[in-house]
Amino acid sequence: MMQKDLPQRCNTQLDTMSALGQVAERLNALVSKTSIHFGVSRVRIPPCPFKGELKMKFNIAAAAIAGGLGFAIALGLAGVLNMLVEGYGSAFLDMMASVYPGYKASGTAGDLVIGCFYAATDGIIAGGGFALLYNLASCCGKKK
Repeated sequence: MMQKDLPQRCNTQLDTMSALGQVAERLNALVSKTSIHFGVSRVRIPPCPFKGELKMKFNIAAAAIAGGLGFAIALGLAGVLNMLVEGYGSAFLDMMASVYPGYKASGTAGDLVIGCFYAATDGIIAGGGFALLYNLASCCGKKK
């Protein structure tokens, strides 16, 4: 029995299930003339646990924490390497000093802590904001 031989109801079900990534359950035709059909297969494929559409969303808190840690580590690493190697990342650090009040990019440890605090705050706002905008945009553009 091939898919084209199935009733229209089954074809629609197969198309819908394959669109959702599920495996359709159907009986296979006999392969050779010597085989004997013994009844319905006892193997049942459970339905997909997701009802309807699978909506993927960002975890806003996790994105905010990852953004904050990532940007603070980037600024801190550039600052430490600038302390060790003269002139390393100075353009980046000067740019951050022009944005963050209180951070001077002077190459001292205290100044670097202030810069990392500002970078973490900036990364938290950016990461959380990106996740929030993505979650809002992903639910509005779908056809129902």
